[in-house]
Order: sequence, then structure tokens, then C-alpha cells
Amino acid sequence: MRSQPCMETRRLHENDLELLASAIWLLIPEEDRSDNIASDAYLKQALTDKNCYFILSEIDSTLIGYLSAFRFPAVETTSFQVYLCDIVVDKNFRRKGIGTRMIEELKRCA
Repeated sequence: MRSQPCMETRRLHENDLELLASAIWLLIPEEDRSDNIASDAYLKQALTDKNCYFILSEIDSTLIGYLSAFRFPAVETTSFQVYLCDIVVDKNFRRKGIGTRMIEELKRCA
């Protein structure tokens, strides 16, 4: 009997550089990626920035979803806003609540 697949959705941290780079290559469509590829140093700097959010979803260690967002101060209030930059789910896993799950994780972290 096959066990249920293990799904994990979490925010990436400083030590997740390879995972972030893999997610960008595997999940962001080629036509949406710039020819000016971010260096490892640039990605590591973004991973250490407390205002940058990178959230991944995996099933059994296979990348299936990617979200990036940025938090910044709202000028009209004394609170913060979060700008959702990218959200993508592998076409084989769409319409299963994965995007919603990543947004919920973003709300929890932000």
C-alpha cells in the first residue's frame, strides 16, 4: 500500500541558496526569466533580507510551487504592505490549492 505523498510549504532561508536557484530554473518559465541571471551572491543577499520572502512547495522533495514577495512600509499608514512578485505552480499540480497554501504561508510569515 502506497503512503500519502509528503507535501511541505515553507519560507526559504539563508542556507537554501541551491533550492532557490533550482526553483527559479525549474518553475519560472524561460520566457519570464531575464537574460541577466542573478548570481549566487545576489540570491544569497536576497535570502538574508528580512523583507524578501521566497516560499516553496514540494511534494516528496520535488519542487512544485514558488512564490516571491517583498515587504515594505506603507506611506499612508504606520503599517507594512507585502507585494507579491511571482507565484507559479507546476502545471501538473495546478488547481489543487498549492498556490493558496503558499499565500497562506506568506501571510503567516509576514
